[in-house]
Amino acid sequence: MKLKLPQISESNHFALDIIIKVIGGIFIICTTWRGIYEFRITKEREFRLELYKEEVLIVKQLIQSTSKMISFDKNSSEFEEGRTLFKQLRAGPIHFMNDTILNKKVTKLYVAIEKYNAGSPNITNDKLNEIAIDLTKYSKQKIEELTELR
Repeated sequence: MKLKLPQISESNHFALDIIIKVIGGIFIICTTWRGIYEFRITKEREFRLELYKEEVLIVKQLIQSTSKMISFDKNSSEFEEGRTLFKQLRAGPIHFMNDTILNKKVTKLYVAIEKYNAGSPNITNDKLNEIAIDLTKYSKQKIEELTELR
């Protein structure tokens, strides 16, 4: 027993050829679009990861500088080292993070330290410690938040 295949006329063959080419073209376009989309998503994730790492580093430096200012006498070199780092962070990287709460807490500590160094009776060592501890607690919370986002 022989199997008989239907005969395809030339016009049907041409139509089938066109349909196959169109489907192939659509497939190529979809595959290319998906590749571009996945590449873009991957690059965005890499960028965000680097951004989070940088923000964590900034917050860790902020904690370090704050602890130096609070732990040492205001006439010591350690205090001055912490104060210098704190001023540098406040002037640039803290604003880069775009966190208004952190910015306000840093500014509050900065103003308190300047008043304390000027000898203002309104800012005691205990008040300064309280402001610094508040900033440090928020900074630790910020590090945890950034770590979770990764």
